[in-house]
Amino acid sequence: MEDRVRGVIAEDSVLLREGLTRLRTERGHEVIAGVGDGDALIKT
Repeated sequence: MEDRVRGVIAEDSVLLREGLTRLRTERGHEVIAGVGDGDALIKT
């Protein structure tokens, strides 16, 4: 089984958050969630 980097993107700019998510997934990483701020990150 291959180990993949997994993480959450926390960024208030939707455009930047979506871009970062796309870049990470294209490089084989798993983005579990994309959230708009730190409060949402803590709840995730």
